[in-house]
Amino acid sequence: MNILRTSIILIHLFMVALLIISCSNQEKIEIKDVNNRTDKIIEIKDEDNGSKINLKKSQKLKIILESNLSTGYSWEIEDFNKEVLKQEGEIEYKTESDLIGSGGIQIIEFESVKKGETGVKLVYHRPWEKDVKPNKVYTVKIEVR
Repeated sequence: MNILRTSIILIHLFMVALLIISCSNQEKIEIKDVNNRTDKIIEIKDEDNGSKINLKKSQKLKIILESNLSTGYSWEIEDFNKEVLKQEGEIEYKTESDLIGSGGIQIIEFESVKKGETGVKLVYHRPWEKDVKPNKVYTVKIEVR
């Protein structure tokens, strides 16, 4: 009888330990792994905010973010190291539909030009509003190898 009781207690303790371990592994990971991509063009989106990205020299980076210009808000580049990355063209906007007021995406493209590290900081704001915090901030860390 004692062996059965001890076995049941041990099984319960084991199950509680498994439950605790499985719950502790449910933490949200904020840094996304996009570094295993070998594409010529690395595309990142809203969900990649906070990521660290490794690029090779002359590799292109395309940032695609949700936007709605009809609200007055738009994405704007606030900061990046121009010795490591260069911006390719202007920020592009594509609508999701022809309906007035419909949202879309803005596309910001870069090319790596020199080995080094830089942060890229984008702000989603109304450009004419001064001394107002941006509605959203998007940052990624770039390492060119």
